[in-house]
Amino acid sequence: MKAIEIIQKIDRLKCRVVRIRDLAKLTNTYNDNTLYKIVERLIKNGILTRIAHGLYMQSDNTPESFEIANVLYAPSYVSLESALYRYGVIDQAPYIITSVTPRKTKKKTVFSHEYEYVHLNPNFFLDIYVIKISSLLFKKKHYLICCTSFQKRHGVLT
Repeated sequence: MKAIEIIQKIDRLKCRVVRIRDLAKLTNTYNDNTLYKIVERLIKNGILTRIAHGLYMQSDNTPESFEIANVLYAPSYVSLESALYRYGVIDQAPYIITSVTPRKTKKKTVFSHEYEYVHLNPNFFLDIYVIKISSLLFKKKHYLICCTSFQKRHGVLT
């Protein structure tokens, strides 16, 4: 398969971060050695850039740091002060992008961005919803990311 065909297939995914298993499906290559040779060739030609082990991006289509955060240590989602900044609740941009995960707490650095993954009890890590809340105090709409199980237990969702 030619490099241009691989690029076109990645573009059709509309995903800026691609996992090695996605590349295997796109190229119909399930031999590990062959797959790694294809990936090495794409990196050498400047088509792909390695983000982390098994994660790649198109060199000319850099993903946002929030996109990288969500796939770097899965399952996880951007939360806490990072989410509050993203949705305009706070004005100060956090230096570290913080996510929550049911896995163990971990820190990673990619392209000089720091990512922190904080352990969250798996009982609270279920379906994620973005809920619009009108704030009389700030007189603008804020967005909060909440867990379904927490909402159901506290009567927010019926």
